[in-house]
Amino acid sequence: MKVREMRKLKKGIAVGTLLALAPIAQANAASCSAQVHSEAVAVRILQSELTVGALACDQHQQYAAFLQQHEPTLREYGSVLTDYFFNRYGRAEGQRALDSFVTRLANEASSRKSGWASHYCTFVSALHHQASSLPSASLGSFASRQPQARRLQHDDLCP
Repeated sequence: MKVREMRKLKKGIAVGTLLALAPIAQANAASCSAQVHSEAVAVRILQSELTVGALACDQHQQYAAFLQQHEPTLREYGSVLTDYFFNRYGRAEGQRALDSFVTRLANEASSRKSGWASHYCTFVSALHHQASSLPSASLGSFASRQPQARRLQHDDLCP
């Protein structure tokens, strides 16, 4: 076999290998992407719950402590959601879709508050305490384990 033919054969094998592995790499990327989006949604749900609790249950100091403790992490997850909505819908429509999504989460938290009556403030107080005592690196997994986050389907947020 000539050198030129050997190079073509090696190049063909390399391209074939890459093409064969591409679906695996795409699946892993989608899985990671879905997990990041899912955690970002869960953190936003948690933040909405704590915001409603702060307003409805006079837990402003607890909420301020939560924000102070986790501000950089909240910004990171917020950026993930913003990027997702902007990439999916464009800047203007993405902002409207994101605003609508956040409003929906706040409305759901508010309806839980109405349905649970006095138990809601006890629940949110415990949630504030748990969330504020976490290291920021654990916030996404903690939020994902909360009942509100597990109930919500995140499929529409995965690319």
